[in-house]
Amino acid sequence: MLVIAVSLFSCVSCFVRSSSTTRDASSIVISKASSSSNNSDGDKEKKEKKPWEIGRLFKTLVFFDALPKIRLPFLSRPPSNPTSSSSLRPGSTLWSVDSNALEISWGPLDDVVMGGASKTMLDSSKPFDGVFKGFVTTANNGGFAGIRTKLFSPALDLSSSRGFVLKVKGDGNRYKFIGREDLEWNGIAWSTSFDTRKGQVTEIRIPFTALKPTRFARTIDVGRTFDSKSLTGVQLSLSKFEYDGALNPNFSEGDFSLTLESIKTF
Repeated sequence: MLVIAVSLFSCVSCFVRSSSTTRDASSIVISKASSSSNNSDGDKEKKEKKPWEIGRLFKTLVFFDALPKIRLPFLSRPPSNPTSSSSLRPGSTLWSVDSNALEISWGPLDDVVMGGASKTMLDSSKPFDGVFKGFVTTANNGGFAGIRTKLFSPALDLSSSRGFVLKVKGDGNRYKFIGREDLEWNGIAWSTSFDTRKGQVTEIRIPFTALKPTRFARTIDVGRTFDSKSLTGVQLSLSKFEYDGALNPNFSEGDFSLTLESIKTF
C-alpha cells in the first residue's frame, strides 16, 4: 500500500507542478501550453472549471499498469519492445462484438489524466460490448475521450496484411484510430483520423502506411513506417485536437457515441 500511495502522490504531484498542460487521447504529457488568445477565452475556461476526479485518474492508471514505478539501480529495466509475437493472416479478426478470441481488454482513457472532465461510459471490469460513448468537454482545458486496449501479450505479427478494417456506426464526429508497437505507456502513437456518418454503419480501411507517428498530437520523424510485425495495442479517441496544433474540424462537444462492430486485417 505504501508503494501505491507513493506512486500516486508522485503522479499527482507532477500534474500539480505543471503550470499548464497539452492534451490528446493518445497518452499523458506535461508541457507548456500557449496562453489564451484573449480574456474572454480565459473567462470561459474559468467558468467551466470542474473538480479533478483523482479517483478516476488512479483507476485509469491502475488498469493500464501505468503508475510510476520505483526503479532500483541494481535491477534491470523491463524491455521497451516486445520479445515475441503471434502471427495473424489477412482477413483475421482482432476483435468483434461476436468474438474476442484474443481476449483483448479495453479500458477508458480520457482527459482526466490531465485534469479534464470528459468521461467515457465504459466499465473496464466487464467485457467490452463495442459501444464507445460518453461526453466530451473542454472544461479544465480538456477535450478528449478515448478507449485503449491493454498491451497484447504476445504482440501480434500482422506483416502479411496491409492494414486494418474498422466497421463502425458513427455519430458524425471525426475520431482517431491509433496503433501501438512498443510496450511504453507514452510510446509512439501511430495515428490516423476518420470521419463517421451519423446513424450509418461504415467500413473504414486503414492501410498501415496511413498511420503517422505522433506524440501527444504532434507528428514526429522516426524515419520509418509502422512496424506491423509488432502490434501491441490499439486505441480509439474523440479529440478536439488533430495534429501539430490544428483542431478537429468535425468535433462536437457534448454527448458522443461510436459503436465498434469489429476490427479486422486486410
